[in-house]
Amino acid sequence: IGFDPATGEGKGSGRSIASFHLHDALAACSAHLARFGGHAHAAGVTVERDRVEAFAAAFERYAAERLSPEDLVPTCRLDGALAPAEIDESLCAALETLAPFGAGNPEPVIALRGVRASGRIVGDNHLKLSLRDAPLLDAIGFGLGERIDLLAGPIDLACTVGFDEWRGERR
Repeated sequence: IGFDPATGEGKGSGRSIASFHLHDALAACSAHLARFGGHAHAAGVTVERDRVEAFAAAFERYAAERLSPEDLVPTCRLDGALAPAEIDESLCAALETLAPFGAGNPEPVIALRGVRASGRIVGDNHLKLSLRDAPLLDAIGFGLGERIDLLAGPIDLACTVGFDEWRGERR
C-alpha cells in the first residue's frame, strides 16, 4: 500500500488465486476500508493509515477460514502443446484475435516440452531465454533468475505467445 502524505490515505491493489474470491474478502473487511472495488480475481482498496493493521488482521482471519493448504499450491493451466517451430507470425496474429484477455477470457497458455535454451539474468532477477531450436523466439521469465541453472538440459516451458514490440521492432 502506498500512502499519500497529504491525505494519509493508502491505496493498493491485489490479485487473487482461483479458489479465493477477493471482492468477497474485501466486502467482509469493509469496516476497515475507506473504499474498495473489483471482482473475484482483482481489486483495489483505499485505507486510512491508522486502519491498516486492523484491516490486515481481519483479512488474514477471513482468508485463514476459507483457504486450505491445497489452495495455496501453485497450478498451471495449459491450453495445448506446440513445438517451437510451430510458433510463427500467423499463430501470434490468430491468438491476438482472441483478446482482450482477463478473468473471464484468460490468455492461452502453451506448453513447449524438451526445449533447449540459453539464458541470462536481466533487470531485477528476470530470466531472459533464447530458444536454441527457434532462434527467432525468445522468452522472459519474470522473477525466475534463480532458475538459470535449470538450463543445463532440456526444459519444459509454460508460456503465452505473441508479439513483442521494443524500440520500434516487432518480434
